Amino acid sequence: MSFAFVILHYLVPDITCECIDLLLELPGAEAAHIVVVDNASPDGSGKMLEGHYSSDSRVCVISSKTNLGFAKGNNLGYEYAMQHFNPDFVVVMNNDLMVRDPHFIQKVEAEYAERSFAVLGPDIYSPAAGVHQNPVRLKGMNLQQVKQLRMKMYAKYRLHLWHYLSWNFKLMLGLAARPKAKNGPFEQAHEDCVLFGACYIFSRDFTKVRKHCFNPDTFMYTEEDILHYECMRDGLKMRYTPSIGVDHLEDLATNAAFSSPYLRSKIKYGRLVDSLDVLINLMENK
Repeated sequence: MSFAFVILHYLVPDITCECIDLLLELPGAEAAHIVVVDNASPDGSGKMLEGHYSSDSRVCVISSKTNLGFAKGNNLGYEYAMQHFNPDFVVVMNNDLMVRDPHFIQKVEAEYAERSFAVLGPDIYSPAAGVHQNPVRLKGMNLQQVKQLRMKMYAKYRLHLWHYLSWNFKLMLGLAARPKAKNGPFEQAHEDCVLFGACYIFSRDFTKVRKHCFNPDTFMYTEEDILHYECMRDGLKMRYTPSIGVDHLEDLATNAAFSSPYLRSKIKYGRLVDSLDVLINLMENK
């Protein structure tokens, strides 16, 4: 079976290179294709990547003239992969996602042969935080829960300075809540759960009916919940498996783009509100 990997690149070229090089070394990747989408990196690193991998026909770097955000940037790579390579599986992944399991390709093929899926999520481990990020939730949110979350994010956006100062004060006193390692859902396989957005494995069950991998109306955030809602609506099976593991270095491009934690989190809340509006509109007009 054939594979295409789609990597959205923005700044931090050394991390993107590590991500690509690990994929190139995978057993079974000799015939795979890697599509790197440079999302208008202002440091010119897209051109650097293009030159660096010019001698390897498996790597293709395409550049966007503007920053398309997460959804549209990945859609660009997904559409390119389908049009040029028509693979059996498209793996859409962050540039800070490291595939170290030498049996990754074979495990994906075996998982599909045994149970089939439209979208597969691996066990995504964040070494820095010490947490397993998949599955996000075992069930999707209903309309009321989405609206409540939207109100909460809007309040945080409007009162962001107070929330930011309050959290930092608690952090200095050792009172701020820190992420805890999950020891439950990630250890077992689950179906139709909400999968984390750092890595999606799309089979032909998905690609034959979906022009885009993500809803193009968002810029960043909430892609997981929107994709889950659309897949459940359209009868596309989502599956989480703990047998395939990857490492997530997490938020390196975002941190490089916004050196100020205050500005970074304020933009996050604003983007979350916009994306939740998209999900609410989908759910109200189903």
